[in-house]
Amino acid sequence: TSMPPRTSPPPAKAPASAGPGLNLGITLEADRATMGDLALEKLSALAKVTDTGMTLNPASFGIFGGRYDGALTLTLGAVPQFHVKATLAGIDVAAAAKFAGNPGVISGRLAGDLDITGRGLDPKSVEQSARGTLRMDIANGVVKNLGMIQSLVVATSMRAGASSQASGSTDEPFTHLAGTLTMAQGQGAIDNLRLEGKDVSFSLAGVVRLDGSAVDLKGRAQLSEALTQQAGKDLVRYT
Repeated sequence: TSMPPRTSPPPAKAPASAGPGLNLGITLEADRATMGDLALEKLSALAKVTDTGMTLNPASFGIFGGRYDGALTLTLGAVPQFHVKATLAGIDVAAAAKFAGNPGVISGRLAGDLDITGRGLDPKSVEQSARGTLRMDIANGVVKNLGMIQSLVVATSMRAGASSQASGSTDEPFTHLAGTLTMAQGQGAIDNLRLEGKDVSFSLAGVVRLDGSAVDLKGRAQLSEALTQQAGKDLVRYT
């Protein structure tokens, strides 16, 4: 009898190669775009898209009536992480504060530099997660309900009736508000804030809540000559 020829099992197939990951370069030009709830105007960017996210670098677009020029990185996921690093110019601070859920807090036009990381795209998530710095110079605005001039007039007059002579408004108009804000855990630390107005100048440092709910600043104030004459004549006489 003859034996059947011995056969070897077929060699195992090598696993299929996963191939290279996604890596696309795209030039973007759009009159209008949205990012979460944020509206962007005149977007121009070079985008790099990978399996994990997207980077726009360089990126330029209009936002809150001003311009953003820099870079923007977003990771993919239900709650995306972001990193923004840019130069800002002409930003309408009142519009930005309203978008963040704090209307009527401050106005003016902002220029500066921004370098911030965080999570989420809605205002509340950004506020709570933002970490980084904003160097700002805001021109020709008003801080609502600050009341610092009124408090200074009363404090330096040393007379009980001085409050009636102080400005009836608690708003604080300014020509320039400049400083660096370091953000973390929903609040911002300020170590070099300078506010210059018609009647008073301040040099301040301290902490503010990003939602505008609390301000804790200390520093020096200098009254205008007119307010000094009004508020300080009793203090000068007593001392």
